[in-house]
Amino acid sequence: MLNKKILAATIAASFTTTAAFAAPVNLDATTIAPAKYASETVAKAAVQTTGKATVIVDGADNLSVAAAVGFGFTANTSYYVRYDLTGAVFSTDKAFGDIVVTGTTGEAVTVAQGGEEDSAFVIFEIVDADEATGTADVVTLANADLALTGTGSATIQMRVFANAPDAVNETGSLVTKSGAIVSQVSAITTAFTADSAVADVDDGFTDFTGDATVATLGSIELTTATAFAADDGVAVVRGDVLSDVKSTFVVSGDFSNALTTGKGVVSVDTQADCAGTATALTVDVTGATATLTNTTVLANATEMWVCLQPDPATTIAATDAYTAALTADAGTDGTYAVQTGTLGSITRNGTTLEFPFITTFSEYNQRILMTNNSATDTTYSCTFTTEADTTATAGTAATGTVPGNTTVSFKATDMVTLTGKSRTAARCTLLSQATNIDAATTIVNLSDKSTDTNIIN
Repeated sequence: MLNKKILAATIAASFTTTAAFAAPVNLDATTIAPAKYASETVAKAAVQTTGKATVIVDGADNLSVAAAVGFGFTANTSYYVRYDLTGAVFSTDKAFGDIVVTGTTGEAVTVAQGGEEDSAFVIFEIVDADEATGTADVVTLANADLALTGTGSATIQMRVFANAPDAVNETGSLVTKSGAIVSQVSAITTAFTADSAVADVDDGFTDFTGDATVATLGSIELTTATAFAADDGVAVVRGDVLSDVKSTFVVSGDFSNALTTGKGVVSVDTQADCAGTATALTVDVTGATATLTNTTVLANATEMWVCLQPDPATTIAATDAYTAALTADAGTDGTYAVQTGTLGSITRNGTTLEFPFITTFSEYNQRILMTNNSATDTTYSCTFTTEADTTATAGTAATGTVPGNTTVSFKATDMVTLTGKSRTAARCTLLSQATNIDAATTIVNLSDKSTDTNIIN
């Protein structure tokens, strides 16, 4: 119900407040600067399930709002200031002491309507019995706390009305001002750097080039924006956003060579050469991910390098790209701020042969030749890339061994069976350095006995 009571000047004097507001949001500013809160500290899950987040509190009055009245009123004339929130509600009842008008000293303030806990609007009736209110006089609404109803920004609208019905019905406003009052932003920023490693063919791909047993896959640099506040209004620190057990750092890729406990290790290290202080990650049973759950490390790290020390009894697979995801969680019943990035890759320094044209056409006899100029036997394996209307089935010659100092030759029809068209492309990988391998194809036209030879490597 609308409260039309106007307080007498003598009573109003006892209600006059001289509260100072440290840093209210200025709705008259060219660029309105809302209070910034670390999204990791706001209970996002509560918003999704109950419609209201954990209350955010700010002892520095960063949630307060100030703006010029924008309209003049003579002494002893009531006017009404209405505030409407979007994305938030008042978390405590509003009272007459929550309004201060600078430029006058004897204003009487009444909460005319709204302003209860969980309400999104409030109407104040303001009157000064002795002094006129000028357009430049500033009205400040004190908000020590708010409850967010969304997972993004919250805005506030201030409107000035000449009478109560207009304020209630939201018609005929004399002044309208609005802006963001709260901004939810992740307080953690990350930068991912990729490092690549090469598995060495000379050791059967059990270690990396240079006989290195550990490789750096990349790093993640973490920065905390100290200009933001946590949900208690205090300047955010790293522990506010990364201290909970739900905070994780997950690296995805091929870790099948680190599944044996004590023989293969995935870790994060304090140094780029993986020679600093290391913390082991937990590799899942499939070898597809490695997870760091040590919140002490996360809460203190400024940069972490991801290191892989493979089990020497396994071979290191070529992996196009490892990826990483940092989940920052302050333990406020939700999961927030998933930062993702790309780390490096692992390649092999063997030899890849690209055959752009392999044919099983019945009028041709095509042969593939591979020469191993080293003294060590090497294996090979071939895959096929066909046109859309053709399928390829690998034949017995699609895999095999090329003995040291030997040339092997086989027919295309022994290498692949094609259904659809009689042509395909092939890629063959040999576990030997490129300088050791020669390769070619030769085609004999069975009709005129002409030949065509193509040097591949």
